[in-house]
Amino acid sequence: MLGCRKTAILGVVLVVLMDVFAFAQATKNPLVDQLRHPGFFYTYPLLDFDLNNSFTSPIKADVEAFIEAKKKEGGVDRVSVYFRQLKNGYSFGINGKDKYNPASMLKVSNMIYVLKKADTDATLLGKKVLYDEYYSIPDNSNPNRYRLKLGKEYTIAELINEMILYSDNEAMELLKDYFGEQKMWKSVFNDLEMHFNTQAGVVNFMSPESYSVLFRILYNCTYLSREMSLKALDLLCRTSFKEGIVKGVNDGNTPVASKYGYRKLKANQQLHESGIVYYKGQPYYLSIMTKGTDKGQLSDVVSGVAGIVHSDYEKHLEAMDKYIKKKPYPGQYRMTRNEEYRLISPLLDCRFSSPEMAPLKQKISTFINGQKEKGNATEVTVYLKLLNSGEWLTVNPDAGYSAASLIKVPHMIGLMRQAQRNLSSLYQELEFKEHHLDAIPEIVDEEIVVGQKYSVLDLIRRMIVYSDNQAAGLLFSYVADEEKIWGRLFFELGMSDQMEDLMNIEYSIKVEQVALFFNILYNSTYLNRDLSELSLEILAHSRFKDGIRKGIGDKGIMVASKFGERKFYDVAQLHDVGIVYYDENPYLLCIMTKGEDYEKLKLSLSGISEIVFQNITARFPAAE
Repeated sequence: MLGCRKTAILGVVLVVLMDVFAFAQATKNPLVDQLRHPGFFYTYPLLDFDLNNSFTSPIKADVEAFIEAKKKEGGVDRVSVYFRQLKNGYSFGINGKDKYNPASMLKVSNMIYVLKKADTDATLLGKKVLYDEYYSIPDNSNPNRYRLKLGKEYTIAELINEMILYSDNEAMELLKDYFGEQKMWKSVFNDLEMHFNTQAGVVNFMSPESYSVLFRILYNCTYLSREMSLKALDLLCRTSFKEGIVKGVNDGNTPVASKYGYRKLKANQQLHESGIVYYKGQPYYLSIMTKGTDKGQLSDVVSGVAGIVHSDYEKHLEAMDKYIKKKPYPGQYRMTRNEEYRLISPLLDCRFSSPEMAPLKQKISTFINGQKEKGNATEVTVYLKLLNSGEWLTVNPDAGYSAASLIKVPHMIGLMRQAQRNLSSLYQELEFKEHHLDAIPEIVDEEIVVGQKYSVLDLIRRMIVYSDNQAAGLLFSYVADEEKIWGRLFFELGMSDQMEDLMNIEYSIKVEQVALFFNILYNSTYLNRDLSELSLEILAHSRFKDGIRKGIGDKGIMVASKFGERKFYDVAQLHDVGIVYYDENPYLLCIMTKGEDYEKLKLSLSGISEIVFQNITARFPAAE
């Protein structure tokens, strides 16, 4: 992994042990817990969020009454349910932490294991595997046990289809052999730092709540790429099992992406189904796990619970929304998503405003007013976010600025995105020619030489570290279709309607748009984790020292940042944006300024950075 190692800067740890979720947070967030993946240096990948709610939904009461009635009929011993509204995080459970044997539902994690590898190998899904012997895995519940034909070759993609659409165990075993990994499902959970007790003799080890993480990371696109997340959910929408959630929903128009599992044990039978119901732009996740002695009754419970939830859902949507707006910080938590897809809703960022940030905001505003009075600045905008808790504030966020060299950050992200499935493209060499001299050079100690070749990665480093325009020019002469890269970037960030404005060099960008580029790198919610790490490592070597870094002082604290400057007529603009890796509480600080003189604007940059740093260190003293 590029630049990957565990570090003390990662203050929030996602731990799942023995099927119990425990989120140890560096800063307590009373409204939203961010679920993150530890173990990286510059990034702290965002997987999902949990809303701390205590709202008792009428849906829950109706489901509980139904379950009790079915138990009295006989054949049903235990039922567990976990419900989650995917866009706002509202959830409830009924015995949601009880453990079961997930059976064939683990094939979803097997699929994720393979698609994760396909994310970095464009040829993988087309590779062929010979099916030359039966594995003879007992599964009396599956009438399609031997769908594969002996002596025939199947592509990896075809084997995934068989494993998911028809729950084919032979396809699953063939994939395990191909990848040399008999516990593919476990490998995925381990990668997410989720560990289950699967020692000998332990039959039941997973709950509806813990299983939900698989569908949540697919919906949010926070583990696989968007292409692979879409592929997975599209397959899950076409599974052959129709006697559970699909039967309960029963309207013929609502897509359901789901997987069932059945296991016959000595003591009981278990039948489960989990999935996403895509109801009118307000999708929800539903997991139902059951134990009993009568498979038919268990199937009726699954479809019955699904039917009650679906029929009640629309009626109670309004009540849920009203509840959320009455929370301690009404209407102030925000999820940044791209809503332009059908089956996925890529989660890019999660933040909320807190009363604890109000005094700091006042201090910043007072300082800015003082700078204006002294004639050091005419306009200043600030964005601050505590990255691990999501607490956030802005000052003057609606002001527009020239992006100047800040635009090189999305340039880098777009190029990294292009290299995501072919890392070797970063090492392709480009020759610097005389016509590239038209760009204004920025490097004084390491100038680019005409006739010399440079790798794409080296040019990206020069473009960011030295803010070199000649490197940027050479990079985009190499790109066959620059607009295609930009179009994809802004579409995938949900900013398509803003692309033309953002490409305009004058007075077009706002601070929250700039902040998003850094948030998605820290969260690893756009590029994969390796390339997010690499991008932030490059930003950490930026040469500009007169802004955020100066405000912190010489304390050995790492800052991954980019500055931008531009003078248009008599208006100077100077910006600095970066992630400050302070102890266990890293924060993102964006400062954008206008005035008459760069040297005076530097006073606003360093002064605001100093105020923020003093506040953060006082609130969160560094661990000794």
